[in-house]
Amino acid sequence: VLNFEWFSPTFWKFVLMSSFKIGVIHPLKNLDNERTLIPFDEKFIMGGNGMPYGNMLRGYPDNSISPGPTGGNALLRSVTEFRVPISENPVIYGLAFAEMGNVWNTVNMTESFDVPREGSFTLKRSAGIGIRFYMPMMGVLGFDMGYGFDVIDNTGEKPGWNYTIIFGNVF
Repeated sequence: VLNFEWFSPTFWKFVLMSSFKIGVIHPLKNLDNERTLIPFDEKFIMGGNGMPYGNMLRGYPDNSISPGPTGGNALLRSVTEFRVPISENPVIYGLAFAEMGNVWNTVNMTESFDVPREGSFTLKRSAGIGIRFYMPMMGVLGFDMGYGFDVIDNTGEKPGWNYTIIFGNVF
């Protein structure tokens, strides 16, 4: 897994946070030259707040984005957040976010990435707003309201609003 995060000051005390995460899990071969299985808790799952072992994608139900019930072995996620300070002591800030990502079950990572939003490289998109409270001794407590723009493949659930509660630092 490769994860890039960067914070850019904009004006006054506003901050633009960007994050890009890509990951691939490939099963190893044992001594008999047979592929081993990837444990369930090592596979990628995405959606909601990402707890307990998934990857966050606000605007969708928890752990709902996956090629199947056991997860996938390839992941791509991109996030942009605009953070607005509300209070400095205690630290409280609001945010607006846009993010996209998906999880695939493929070992052929040589297929070309097409710009059109169809085929195997479809990204799930969401946008919304949120608020974060930093509490010493407890960490970050957050509430987000996100709109998922795409239908969930496994369940056929329609696009719509979804609420996410966040405990701890997610970035």
